[in-house]
Parts: sequence; structure tokens; C-alpha cells
Amino acid sequence: MCGMETNNVTNNIDVLFRSIKKGSKILKNRIIMPAMGTLYAAWNGEVTQRMVEYYRELAYGGVGMVVVEYAYVHRSGQVYLGQLAIDRDHHLSNK
Repeated sequence: MCGMETNNVTNNIDVLFRSIKKGSKILKNRIIMPAMGTLYAAWNGEVTQRMVEYYRELAYGGVGMVVVEYAYVHRSGQVYLGQLAIDRDHHLSNK
């Protein structure tokens, strides 16, 4: 009985490492890094090089998907310095 339970757990864990298709995207595995506030943005909410490097490291680290941290959509919503912003158009572009 105990051997069967261990085998089931092993099989269930193996599923985490299988790829999965969601819409047109294929994730290399089912491990998802949840959103966490880093406070790596600039004082005005703009992306910094430190933030880019942080997310790049996570992406190369092996997780299937990374959910980017919370961001304020209006200046009055900024809770902390270093919080990511999407309250202005230039925050949403690559420029």
C-alpha cells in the first residue's frame, strides 16, 4: 500500500515538469512564479535595469511562467517608492 502511494505522488509531481499549451503559448513546464513586489522600479515607477535583470534571471531559472509584480494604474495608487507603474503611456512601450 505504501509503495503505491509513493508512486502516485511521484507521478503527480512529474506532471509539473510537463509542457502545457495555453491558447497559442506553450509553457515548458507548469511551474508558475507568482507576482511579488520587488520595489526594483525607479521612484516614478519606471522599469530599471535591476528589475530587468531580476525577471531575466527568473525566466532563465526554469519556471514555465513568471507573473510580473503589481503595478499602480493611477498616481494616487502608488503605495511605495520603487513600485512598478503603468499609469502613463510611456510605461507601456519599449521606449
